[in-house]
Amino acid sequence: MWSTAKRRAFLILALQSHGYDVVGVEFSDETVQWARQTAPDLNITVGDILNLDYPDGYFDAYISLAGPI
Repeated sequence: MWSTAKRRAFLILALQSHGYDVVGVEFSDETVQWARQTAPDLNITVGDILNLDYPDGYFDAYISLAGPI
């Protein structure tokens, strides 16, 4: 699990470092806590991608790093 979480966190950080406005959404609170401790500048939150607190059309793109839902 941690290696998958690390890959996700580093992808978010890489996109942020290239100037992208990135929001990481993860269902596991434990993973989000680890990510925040490891990379405090990481923009990540606990959430459900099927029920986000953002209006329709807010995001320009979506990248899923999980299996099919």
